[in-house]
Order: sequence, then C-alpha cells, then structure tokens
Amino acid sequence: MKKEDLHVHLHGCLTAEDLWFLGKDVYKKNNILLDWYAREYEKAWNKRPLYQDYWEKENGFELLSQDYLFLEPSHFDRFQACFNLIIALCPLKTHDFSIQEYIIRKRSEENLSYFEARTIFSPRFDKKDAFQYLEGLTRCVKNLNKELTMQTKLVFSLPREEIFLEKQYDWLQEFISQNKFLAKEIVGIDFAFSEENHPPREKRRFFKKFFLDNQKRKPLKLLYHVGESFRDKTLFSAIRWITEAHRLGAHRLGHAIALGVDPSLYEGKEVLESPLEAAQTFQWLEENKSSLKNFGYELNGDWHKKERSLLDGNSYWKFSYRKEKIEELRVFQNACQKMLKEESVVIETCPTSNLRIGEISSFFYHPIRSFFKNDLSLVLGTDDPGIFKTSFLEEEKIFKSFQENLFG
Repeated sequence: MKKEDLHVHLHGCLTAEDLWFLGKDVYKKNNILLDWYAREYEKAWNKRPLYQDYWEKENGFELLSQDYLFLEPSHFDRFQACFNLIIALCPLKTHDFSIQEYIIRKRSEENLSYFEARTIFSPRFDKKDAFQYLEGLTRCVKNLNKELTMQTKLVFSLPREEIFLEKQYDWLQEFISQNKFLAKEIVGIDFAFSEENHPPREKRRFFKKFFLDNQKRKPLKLLYHVGESFRDKTLFSAIRWITEAHRLGAHRLGHAIALGVDPSLYEGKEVLESPLEAAQTFQWLEENKSSLKNFGYELNGDWHKKERSLLDGNSYWKFSYRKEKIEELRVFQNACQKMLKEESVVIETCPTSNLRIGEISSFFYHPIRSFFKNDLSLVLGTDDPGIFKTSFLEEEKIFKSFQENLFG
C-alpha cells in the first residue's frame, strides 16, 4: 500500500503540543480571536473554555488538550468548535509560512511518499491578500518538494455559499493562469465545512464552469465532502446527496459515511426532514427505480405512496428507524454502492475521523466494512490527525485490519 495521505487538512495536523507551544508567545495578542473561539466552543459544548489557563496554570497543557482533542464520537459542530482553537492561534498570513513549513516537514518524518494537503483562504482576505498567500504557499511547497523525499501538493477548500465560492474560485483560476510555474503545486479544489443546507444539486452551474475551465488549463481534481454529517436528514436523502455529488463529476468523495454506516446504529431514533428534502428524495427514488431494482433494491410502492401523501408544503417528514426500515436501508445502501461502483466512484475514507464525527459507537457500524464488502475504490486519509491524536501509521493499521476482516 502506497503511503499517500489523500484526505488531510493542513492545519488539522497540528497537535495539542504544537498549539500549546505556538500559543504561549501569542495568546495575549490574539485575545479577540480567542474570545471568539471561547464563545463558539460554549455554544457547542455548553461550557466556556478558560483559554488563558492553557498558558497561565501549571496544568495548562492538560487543560488545552482536554478542550482541543476530539477523542469521543460526537457531532460536526462540536468538532468545529475544537478546531477553532487552531484558527484563533494560527490565523493565515500572507508573508509568513513557517507553520505550514513546520507541518510539512513533520509529516515527511512519517515516511509518506505523497501528502495532498487541503488549505483555505482566510475570510479576511481580499484579492491582493489571496494572491500573496497563493504565491507564498506554493513557493514554500515547491522548495520543500525539492528538498524532501515526500511530495506535497495543495488542494483549496472553497466555501459552499455561492457568493464566496465564485469569488475565491476566480482568485484561484486567475493565479493559476498567471503563475504556471508555481501553479503546478495546486492539484485540486474541495468543498468542505458544514454540508447541511448545501445540497450538491446547487453546484450544477459551478461544476459545469469548472469542467469547462479544466479544458483550458492543467486539469484540477474536484473533491467533495459529502455524507459526513446528516443529522437533519434520513439516510435515504444523505445517500442521494452522495450519488448526486458523484454524478455531477466529483473525482473523489470525502467520507460518504451515510453510504456505508450500518443503519442499526440508529435503531429507535427519529429524524425530522424538511418537506423540500423529502419531496426531492421521493422524486429521486422514483427516477432511479429501475437502476436500483437492477442492483437489488425494489422500492416499496405502498410505503412510498403513503409517506409521500403525508407531506404538504409545511409538513416535516418524520422518519423512524424501525427494524423493518433498517433492513430496507441495508438493501438500499448495498444497491447504491453497487450502482456507484459501476460508475467508478472513489471514496476518501478516514477511519478515525469517520468513527468520531460520524458519531459511530463502535467499529462494527463503521462504513468501511460495507465498502470493502462491495469492493469500492477507496483511498486513505488522516483528515485532521492532530485533533484526533492519530497518524498515518495508525490509520493504515485500521484500514488493513478491515481488509483482513479483523473487525468481524
């Protein structure tokens, strides 16, 4: 197995030790951002972190570690609240890339051959800042690629909101056209951050533009986080989103937990789904009825009609994970996996991240088990190894254990 980390966020590689060391000299200057971190953390965790104690108390490192490390299954908003400490302590700069260089050098010590690192533009950046950041970071990466045996390439994670997406994509496109030498270090774009309220279908126009641009330049990969966080929808709808993202042309899908997680994890739970989302899922099931049947899933017409009839413009779809629906979902997942395998889907799996952000209580329910069973094409990533307290070696061990069926 090649040692290639193909789904990893650059600053998410920072460990608790890194943040404590980096913060001790700057935390007093960064109090505005740290106050923001504390407020957002309190919203997610119902407790306010006393960040000054991280550096002013004897047990400060332990306090920082408790607040920063994401070691138990929980939801994405809580993960983001922990990650915000990185944003507060290490805001992106246009002329200083010492932290990025430190991370890349440290990752090279893991004997990786390839490190595909995702980064972002700061929301504070204007076009001039963005160009300075792009030039400085790509030059840093190019110089390190000459020195280190590990090759690093960059993927830019863009916002899902259209107005910010188009602006930042235009900056990237213009930089690539004007700086072909440095642009070789950029290999793709990604859609990350919270996916709720941002269905893939909204990106049809952008995808079309992106692939037209790819015909005029060195082609970039289009990567897409999807099916990672779906507390606001049924598994039926979350899997529809995964299928839509793939069919729009995404080269690789990030996580796609909903496609493979064992639905018995949700037994006894209920979810309320918006009428628009539910209606689109019923329509999608109808449109794909023939293909799904070919792969083993036959739509329950009576159930489908009954549930659809309960919807009106204002009614939320109340879906209960009862035993019979869990069995149906398993058949549906397998059919969708087989259908997507025929369509050459590639999934970026991040074993520890999927377990924790997916709120998965044990490896028994982990999606990777089902992915291996259906022989889907998978690539391995660490996602945010610093915050998850993991490494490529640990993720590789888990991956191989699933391959060898050690988890049953």
